[in-house]
Amino acid sequence: MIYFISESYSLCLYQMISVKHTKALQLLFFAVLLALSSCSLFKKDKKNNLPQVSTSVEEIRKVYHATKTRKNDLIHTRLEVSLDWAKRELQGKATLTLQPYFYPTKQVELDAKGMMIKEVSLLDSAGTKKKLVYKYDDKTLNIQLDKEYKRNQAYKIYIEYIAQPENLLEKKIIEKEDQKGLFFINADQKNKIKAKEMWTQGEPESNSCWFPTIENTSEKMTQEIYFTVDEQYVTLSNGLLLSSKSNGDGTRTDYWKHDLPHAPYLVMIAAGDFYVQKDRSGEIPMSYYVEHKDSADVMAVFGNTPEMIQFFSKKLGVPYPWPKYSQMIVRDFVAGAMENTSAVLHAEYVMRSKNELLDSDHEDHISHELFHHWFGDLVTCESWANLPLNESFANYSEYLWIDYKYGREAADYHFVKDLEGYLMESREKKEDLIRYDYKSIDDMFDAHSYNKGGCVLHMLRNYVGDDAFFAALKDYLESNKYKSAEIANLRMSFEKVTGEDLNWFFNQWFLSKGHPVLDISYTYNSASDSIAVSISQKQDFTLSPVFRLPVDIDIYSGAKPMRHKVWLENKSQVFNLPADGKPEWVSIDADKILLCEKTETKNSEEWAFQFAKGKNLIDRYDALAYIIQEKNTPPAVKNDVLIQALKDPFWANRYYALAELDLSNDTLKGELMDVVFKMAVKDSKSLVRSMAIKQIRANFTFEEAETVLKKTLNDSSNLVVASTLRAYYILKGEKNRDEALAIIKTKEFPIQEYITLTIADIYSEQKNDDYYSYYTNTLPYFEAYEQAELVNLFADYLEKQSEKIFFSGLDSLYNIATSDEDTEVRKAAVIGMKKLKTRYDKRIKDLEKDLADNKKITATSYDAKQMQEKIDLLKKQIVKIEEKVAKAIASEKNKELQDFYKSEEAK
Repeated sequence: MIYFISESYSLCLYQMISVKHTKALQLLFFAVLLALSSCSLFKKDKKNNLPQVSTSVEEIRKVYHATKTRKNDLIHTRLEVSLDWAKRELQGKATLTLQPYFYPTKQVELDAKGMMIKEVSLLDSAGTKKKLVYKYDDKTLNIQLDKEYKRNQAYKIYIEYIAQPENLLEKKIIEKEDQKGLFFINADQKNKIKAKEMWTQGEPESNSCWFPTIENTSEKMTQEIYFTVDEQYVTLSNGLLLSSKSNGDGTRTDYWKHDLPHAPYLVMIAAGDFYVQKDRSGEIPMSYYVEHKDSADVMAVFGNTPEMIQFFSKKLGVPYPWPKYSQMIVRDFVAGAMENTSAVLHAEYVMRSKNELLDSDHEDHISHELFHHWFGDLVTCESWANLPLNESFANYSEYLWIDYKYGREAADYHFVKDLEGYLMESREKKEDLIRYDYKSIDDMFDAHSYNKGGCVLHMLRNYVGDDAFFAALKDYLESNKYKSAEIANLRMSFEKVTGEDLNWFFNQWFLSKGHPVLDISYTYNSASDSIAVSISQKQDFTLSPVFRLPVDIDIYSGAKPMRHKVWLENKSQVFNLPADGKPEWVSIDADKILLCEKTETKNSEEWAFQFAKGKNLIDRYDALAYIIQEKNTPPAVKNDVLIQALKDPFWANRYYALAELDLSNDTLKGELMDVVFKMAVKDSKSLVRSMAIKQIRANFTFEEAETVLKKTLNDSSNLVVASTLRAYYILKGEKNRDEALAIIKTKEFPIQEYITLTIADIYSEQKNDDYYSYYTNTLPYFEAYEQAELVNLFADYLEKQSEKIFFSGLDSLYNIATSDEDTEVRKAAVIGMKKLKTRYDKRIKDLEKDLADNKKITATSYDAKQMQEKIDLLKKQIVKIEEKVAKAIASEKNKELQDFYKSEEAK
């Protein structure tokens, strides 16, 4: 499963509003950068609530989540389900085939959350039902069998039920709204633009909200689902669609069968009015489900999937193991994506038009979910404590695909951002990768399981070599296919292939906390023509071990660097290495493989040499970062490196160098004017072009920039167009703002996140009732954080408008706060309403101050009465706003939001 969005997407979002970055957008940006990989934003309700580090051994040992004991083995699940859209319920009939796992048993315990149980029976071979006695506490269905069953003696349980996901949170059966398993989107079709659809989300333990099962990652079962829907809808589930039968009453029953065993959390169903694009990868049938409006762009988004399947199958030596592969884009998804076996769901942001793909794509997410079909679906972690066996591999698949398709530098940049995401989280908590002491299952879905795990696999691959790495993965997959595994299984496969005891590696990286923090320096001895390289480990040894690290060191003192391989095994070591004259640069961890923090004692000239001569992207990236961040870097050195970086072959270095340039220096401005203008128009990366426009609007006049801006206003990139609109607005100045606003009015711009949010931000600074409809017309097109930011800008706009528009907007915010399906959007609407109250608070204070300060006005005078009447009227208006806010907060059912409002009230 993916909980993150990519860095290029986040940088686009960060750039689009630049005059006054709103708090919501800033929080979004920094949360995105927290874990940039596929995984690259945590579950949206987790991103700003990271657990604290615990150093108490006693506290750590209080909790131990043992692997669930298996008393019964769930062999097969047969479901007959239909939907009640009005009630947002699912009517179901489940037939479960089970047998005792080992010991004889007279009862079976099933997970079934918040259901209305109508019947529980034993089903014999002839299909005859025999009622069974059961107990049900809204979470667990405990069934007494008709006799004692022995090992390998199968039995069938029939359960008729109604799943009621909308009641689960209120009844405190689940803790969060995103755990309800079954989601009806726009069921009442109040939003005429938004699609009506339903889908399920099972991971980690939510499928028991819509069918009785055994929620255990070690459980493996086959399944068949008879799914009845209205005729106009298409359906998707695991496995193959074997038949579709019209029922003659406006409904149709689709029969989906999945013959290969997989874990219950991977079961899914979905339905809606989707466009379905067929495709193939060799003999594997494929399909992509999107809204009809997106049909022209579907292949631009998913078109590389067949090649991905072939690449991963060949790389792993294990062919894609399932009978089909489908991907579906859904609205209001509770995560980034989910690897349901052969039927992946993606959040709406993955769907991009061809133009939008110029700014950012999510191919890393697509590869992530596909790779799960080997690591997670074919071989499943045997407990949530072992989740990195699923997510670390899916995370690393992103690196593998990017390296294969787009080159090593693009892959290394992805690695850097994964590492940065983990290191940022590690400041708040340090955990074992494999950990049985988590507070909740959701805590496992973090930058440790994803980012750190992927980086650890990268190191393991580098240590054992490519051939051994992929041979070991093949052995692991083939030895454990259609079963579950724990970390020891992976280690044993690597030991089987390499012949080496790898406990040292697995113990320090998978079963220990933290990472190496290295302090590095070196000195040259001319007498012996040698280099003394000193490396010390500085991590907190009460939490982390002394790491054993293979380190490659390159010494740059001749025509070619000299490579030395050393082992760092102690807290502090000095390595005396031969040199060929005084080195210009010593590269520690030469291929930039290690997961670590490094502090290197180098001067600015050495960092500049590293940027100029570094053989890989990370060398240049690290050097550029130092030059930018170090306050004592001489200006001449800094400018020289930044100017070099403007020509760097990799876009990110050009982007960061461009962002850092100080063009207030007239000499530098004159020297680089043509360079920056050319980059705004011709750079191959839209992010870089957009940053060039940002520099132009900050440092040049409209007359100087007009020719360039006319070109960039017609750029194929939406981000560049949005940046250009912002530039027009700023460079035109206060006197000529109407000219900039006229461009927005006369040119037909698409409703698209970067452009729409930029226009909404510009309009939010204007006092003009006419712009009201822009917000109300565009809001329905967005969801999640984009819609939340648009709501925030809408509130900013309303503060400046007439009473009529102000209170009409207040009603709109109230409707959003009480009816939108996304918690972040509802929260933004409530915050927006509270923000509107400040308008009246300020006016009252100003009037009261005027009344108190004006000594010529007596308390009984006509002027005083008029002012007091105004104050009283304003207070009545405040009461109206407060009533709306109170009603919106009282209607909120989400516990996290309730707690948030309480904490805000307490402040």
